[in-house]
Amino acid sequence: IGIGSGNLKILHPDKDYYSNNENERSIVCRLDYLDQRFLFTGDIGAPSEEYLSEKYPHELACNYLKTPHHGSKGSSTEEFLRLAHPQEAWICTSANNRFGFPHKDTIQRYYRQQVRLRSTAEGSIRKKIDSHRENKKL
Repeated sequence: IGIGSGNLKILHPDKDYYSNNENERSIVCRLDYLDQRFLFTGDIGAPSEEYLSEKYPHELACNYLKTPHHGSKGSSTEEFLRLAHPQEAWICTSANNRFGFPHKDTIQRYYRQQVRLRSTAEGSIRKKIDSHRENKKL
């Protein structure tokens, strides 16, 4: 889907994927704008991550990743993170939430991949995209 100078690609769920678990049917999309890629993962967990890793491995590469399922223990698998290889990941969760998100094991997976983490538990996350660079290319 073209959005101005950007492109939004819906990766998941596709016609071949089915799960009884509503979280596993979360929309996963990638926004490409200028030279940056943003991967938004909803509440998917390991089953959907495995499916995406097998079916769309080259589509997962991104600069910025919205962490799957708030950083739950059953998300952000090693293989998924290896393929996405973001420079920065955003965890959308509140401080001291009843689910204990993000899980410490999940945080460690990001650290092992040397991904900078930011969390909404510390406040809003903003990413400024320099649209003036686009005009310079014209």
